[in-house]
Amino acid sequence: PTNESLHLESANSVHIIEMEIHQMNGKVIPANYALNNGKCDINTNELASGIYFLNISTNYGKLSKKFTKQ
Repeated sequence: PTNESLHLESANSVHIIEMEIHQMNGKVIPANYALNNGKCDINTNELASGIYFLNISTNYGKLSKKFTKQ
């Protein structure tokens, strides 16, 4: 669970191209993030409490991860 932010780190060969946050109903919320040398902090302060999906596009394909905002 997260309150304020999510922290991601990727391997050197993985390049994050785009990230989006999706609500359970499918609504897309633009991800507010800062990417620096494979490390990324995603601000979740503006999100209401609930379950979300983080969709990540990389040079290797797409990945979806579920997270909970408290």
